[in-house]
Amino acid sequence: MTGQPKFPKMNGLMFDLDGTLVDTLGDLARAVNATRRAFGLPPLPEEQITCHVGHGAENLVRKAIQVADNIPEADFPPIFKFYMAYYQEHLLDQTLPNPGVIETLDHYADRTLACITNKPFVQTEAILKGLGMWDRFALVLGGDSLPEKKPSPVPFQTFMAKFGLDPQHTLMVGDGTADVGAARAAGVAIVAVTTGVTSREELASLKPDLLLDRMDLMIPLVP
Repeated sequence: MTGQPKFPKMNGLMFDLDGTLVDTLGDLARAVNATRRAFGLPPLPEEQITCHVGHGAENLVRKAIQVADNIPEADFPPIFKFYMAYYQEHLLDQTLPNPGVIETLDHYADRTLACITNKPFVQTEAILKGLGMWDRFALVLGGDSLPEKKPSPVPFQTFMAKFGLDPQHTLMVGDGTADVGAARAAGVAIVAVTTGVTSREELASLKPDLLLDRMDLMIPLVP
């Protein structure tokens, strides 16, 4: 934890999905390797795949398949189509909420909550509904919901404008560099959690307002 700063009451809280609310890494890695197998490519170690999580599905598949194996651009569309279909069928095989997440959402249930992720909306919706978390959020934005995604501040600004929130009383909880970048650009506080793929050291170097190993540790620190 990077100290115990005093926050004003946060009326709006935004949460990232992958690595923050839920642990999706195993299902993502299996979907990528299933796609690789389908196109005659050998599997990759999980960590070689999951290091690309956080910047959207297309970026993940490009980095873990196209770039990794020098595949021509013309061959990418069917690979990506297969991945999207496979992952949609298997996105809840092992995915579960991260420790402390449900307790945190319960604690802030009287605030305006949003899930803002770079994951495609259709996958985000399926995961949140499948885990019984969908109705907790006043707004859900996927990486394809708006013209821009994190680290652009546009998704955060959209949320605040829709619900009449100001940056001083709005907070983002995320596990990646895109979350921190978007929060800084939007002028909102950022709680970084180490439950995703970004290392504690890298997150600390970004100087978030709080750096926590479990989301529920924010409860006594964020009014």
